[in-house]
Amino acid sequence: MTDPVPGGDAALADGTAAKAPQVLAPAALAQPAAATPNASDPVIVIDRPKPGETFFIGPEPAMPAIPCDARIVGVKPDPTPTTRFQWTLTIDDTTARLVHCRTTTPGTDVVGGHWDPPLTDFLGGEVTIRVTATIFSGIPVPGFTMHNEVKVRIRGKNPAKADIRALCLSEQEPDAFLIAAHETGGTLQQFAQEDLPLLNAGSGATGLMQLLVPPPTCAQRWDWRENVKGGVKLLKGHRSIARGLLGQHRTNGKFPNTEGLDDAQVVRLETLMLYAGGRYWEWDEKNSQFFPNPRGNNKNFIDELKNKFGLKIP
Repeated sequence: MTDPVPGGDAALADGTAAKAPQVLAPAALAQPAAATPNASDPVIVIDRPKPGETFFIGPEPAMPAIPCDARIVGVKPDPTPTTRFQWTLTIDDTTARLVHCRTTTPGTDVVGGHWDPPLTDFLGGEVTIRVTATIFSGIPVPGFTMHNEVKVRIRGKNPAKADIRALCLSEQEPDAFLIAAHETGGTLQQFAQEDLPLLNAGSGATGLMQLLVPPPTCAQRWDWRENVKGGVKLLKGHRSIARGLLGQHRTNGKFPNTEGLDDAQVVRLETLMLYAGGRYWEWDEKNSQFFPNPRGNNKNFIDELKNKFGLKIP
């Protein structure tokens, strides 16, 4: 699961060794595949993935395939095809500010040296792949346990703008697309520098919709669809709040205002401003009508939505 999990990684299974497992020194782990049989202790060599390799969450979005291959070197006949390997793949999202995201995928008793980890949760970051195996014959000491690990990374690819717009329309919130455009400075990116989730350095707001309150989930950091849906949910909530606030001064079933706007547009402007953390309308008690709040931050925000991103208010 990608929910925040306290504590460290689970311990790797060491098989049923007849004696305490022996952890090889780094120098031994680095031996080439052509090591002379029985000239030294056998080792596990990880052929795939390569250290430092980068895998990408696709714009569909879809988690990448990370095929893993290991083999035992230093003993004959080669025990790799019949040996049971214990794998773990741990993803740690070290750039998250508002949530702790880590997930571990186990591969227990995998016979042979190949493993395709089933990555079902949307999460990227720094990846540690560990493998352990115990062999019981072909060497002087039965029950000999070997370990190795490799570190790689998972990053994200941005969706097409048309796909973002289509999702907003399917959620019946076309204004979510305008919000995404504004919040990303027109880039409409879920992932920015180094293909990591777009992050406001000051507040920690994240992704296309710059989710902040409530804090984005792990999935909303790495799955752009979930980020947009999180923004859509906020817009719907803000619209309900806007109707309640404006309804306190409803007159003859209408929201009278100095701009001559109909009720739908009055609510729309208030909703957009609530998303931005402000208020658009203020009530004029003397004249019994709403007017744009001169103390609010509505002017620049709404003007940008109009002039840069296509907001149309009659």
